[in-house]
Formats: sequence, C-alpha cells, structure tokens
Amino acid sequence: MTSMKRWAEHFIELLNGTTANSNVTPNQDDSTLDTNRRDDEFLPTAEETASAIQCLKNQRSLEYDGIPPELLKQGGPSLVRVLHALIERVWVDETMPEDWNSGVIIPLHKKGDTLDCHNYRGITLLNTEVLSNLIYYLTKLQPYVENTIGQYQCGFRRNRSTMDQVFALRTILEKMTEFGIPTHHLFNRF
Repeated sequence: MTSMKRWAEHFIELLNGTTANSNVTPNQDDSTLDTNRRDDEFLPTAEETASAIQCLKNQRSLEYDGIPPELLKQGGPSLVRVLHALIERVWVDETMPEDWNSGVIIPLHKKGDTLDCHNYRGITLLNTEVLSNLIYYLTKLQPYVENTIGQYQCGFRRNRSTMDQVFALRTILEKMTEFGIPTHHLFNRF
C-alpha cells in the first residue's frame, strides 16, 4: 500500500470513525438557550464581516486557496462588500460554494514512532474566506458554549489551561503521599 493511501485511510478512519460520543447528553437543559432568536439575527453585518477578516492572522502559510490573509485585509470596503454578499447568499441559500467543502490535511508528528500514523495529528488548511466566516461564527457561539460547558472543562477555552488541572492534581497527589493516604486514579476520556 502506498503511503498516500495509508494516510488517506488513517484520516478517513479518524474523522469518520464510530468513536464519537453519541451517548453523551449535555449537562444543561435547553431552557438557558434563547430559542426565540430568528435565524437572520445570526447573519453577519458588513461591519462584522470586516472585523472577522481583520482577525485573520498575518504571516501564516498560504491556506488551501493560496490567498494570504494579508490580501483580504488590504482589500478594503469593496472586497468586504463582495465577501459579505457571498456570506449572505450562503446563509440564505444554505449551500456553500463547492471550494469551501475542500481542505488539505497536513499531518503533524506528536511523539513516538514516526512510521505509525496514529502518532500524528492533522491540521486542515481551509479557504481563507471560510476562516473569516468561522471566526465570525465562533464569536457568536462563544456565549452559548460558555454557558453549556461545565467548569471542569479547561482545554480549548479562553483564559484556561489543562496545565492548571495537571498542577492541581499533582499538588493533591504530593499531599496525599506526604500524609501517607492511599489514592486511586481513574482517567476517563470522552
């Protein structure tokens, strides 16, 4: 089997696997969500589109489409109008341009045997326009996410780190050892 086929199989298995948490239920009821919002309330304004474009990071490698973020940032009001019209059309029609459905997965080695695909994680290069769109929706969804996720979740959250949890666990274990108290550990990965 060629290495490209093996990588393709690995990421297809990883991304389409059956290990998803289909039995997990949210730790909150839906009563805290504002279900009275209209869909068009989430439609970005031209100003929000411009703000999302400005949030793109400079001096990054070219994305899948080959358009550097700096080019979008320097496009001015006329480019913002065109992108905003495109985003509105996507929102109203509920269909994305075909190019937005594609990306390139780049494997990054984590640790261990470099010949084992499971020792890699992938990052996906997307179209730059998609990234600016994602930034906008992230800012809109953030308040809902913060109200839904439990306080125990620290990874991938602003102003929190899993290292804080590692520090707390390590401190507890050191104190338990110091006072001769037996401990039992259970690590549960969802």
